[in-house]
Amino acid sequence: DVYKRQDNMVLDSIYVYYSNDSLSSWNLIDSLQAEIGGIGEYLFDIPDSVVTNYAAFIITIFDGSGNSSSDTSDFFAIYDNTAPSVMVSEPSEGFSTLENELFTIEWTNSDNIGVHTHLFEYSSDELGLNYDTLLFTSNLSQANSEQFIISEVTNNARIKLTVKDEAGNSATDYSSQFSVIDNTPPFIEFNDSLNDTTVSIAEIFNLTWSSYDNAYVSYVNLDYRIGNNPWEAIIENE
Repeated sequence: DVYKRQDNMVLDSIYVYYSNDSLSSWNLIDSLQAEIGGIGEYLFDIPDSVVTNYAAFIITIFDGSGNSSSDTSDFFAIYDNTAPSVMVSEPSEGFSTLENELFTIEWTNSDNIGVHTHLFEYSSDELGLNYDTLLFTSNLSQANSEQFIISEVTNNARIKLTVKDEAGNSATDYSSQFSVIDNTPPFIEFNDSLNDTTVSIAEIFNLTWSSYDNAYVSYVNLDYRIGNNPWEAIIENE
């Protein structure tokens, strides 16, 4: 802040006050020894804990007889340009979870004013280049964990978390890569052409079926039995 001062006697002291609420309240931030001359200057460290559109200074100056005079600056704005910080702690290295089952993401974040939004994204890309949104919310400002479900089998899962404050400053962190394990049983169904058929001893005929899995079908075991007798293998690992 730069200010002018003059007096018919020797100036004694200067008091600098600061307000961030339209002069509803103010605080003494410093007192200075007045110097000879018409121009004074004070270096003010902008606080990073409050944003406002109505900040102002009050300068009060005294002469040696205790006489004083004050002047108030115009209002000015203080905006937030301090980025938040965030660190994802879970999932950590070596973590694995079952597909379609809840697992927990844990993090810590902070900001000089306050974290406003959280954006959770997920990638199964080995290089972690392509991400899909899991959740975007402004309801987790006081939280440090959240549960999610992933419906995909992969060894390259990764979580990306981006936090923003109300001024739009942002920070991003990533989890370690982790595994999502297959938790869905495969499906198999015989072709219905086998139903109600009669075959002869030593006759050769085809057995046909359909099978699939959300990941892949690894092998098929084929067994048969007569009546309630134990199952006997026809072929394994087909």
